[in-house]
Amino acid sequence: MQSGIVLYSMFTQPLLQLGLERVVSALKDCVYEGDMSDGATMDHRLRALQDSPESGKPILIVDYHPNDDELEQRIRALRSSFPKLGLLVFLPMLADEASVVRAMRWGAEGYLLHTATPEIVIRAIREIAQGRSFLQSQVTPIVLAEIRRPRAQAMAQSLAFELTDRDRMLLQLAADGLNNVQIADILGLAEKTVRNAWSQLFEKLGMTDRTQAVLWAIRSGQAELR
Repeated sequence: MQSGIVLYSMFTQPLLQLGLERVVSALKDCVYEGDMSDGATMDHRLRALQDSPESGKPILIVDYHPNDDELEQRIRALRSSFPKLGLLVFLPMLADEASVVRAMRWGAEGYLLHTATPEIVIRAIREIAQGRSFLQSQVTPIVLAEIRRPRAQAMAQSLAFELTDRDRMLLQLAADGLNNVQIADILGLAEKTVRNAWSQLFEKLGMTDRTQAVLWAIRSGQAELR
């Protein structure tokens, strides 16, 4: 397969899948592989893509449901097995703050509402393919509210962790929106070393993903938005 963007989806709503097919059908650098609700099928295709020297950037697009723990576990397993898999999450139009914050803990690179226009969807896909993050403007106030919550508890908690300079640099670069490849280049490390550093940091903080760690770092003063 030639390099480009390879899209997969896990939608519970057929209209979302149909809409995505129409949006990406005109994009010459995107290949839509269809719905992958069968986790085994997606695992097989990702392994084949991973083994190809000219493989494209894989991105999984899902619609979020607060009570779907099974989907969350499947996505975490896929992301663990395939670290280069990008994740774009569609949030319900009337998603409340708690749902958005929980969805953020999935560690996705992009978050959109069901009302996103085709132009916004395409922009989000391209940003993620370039190793950046994308947050639809209507979602931003909720995320900022989470970041700006009283910092006393987070700061007190931060005193219990002994962060190294590399830990802080990792958190700051992630807060800047850099992916593991870019972080590895800046720090002069192998990408695998950066992934291992994240694993060690997650264990130290008692967290499971980058988004959760970065939100904590910003609230506790260990990193900043700049």
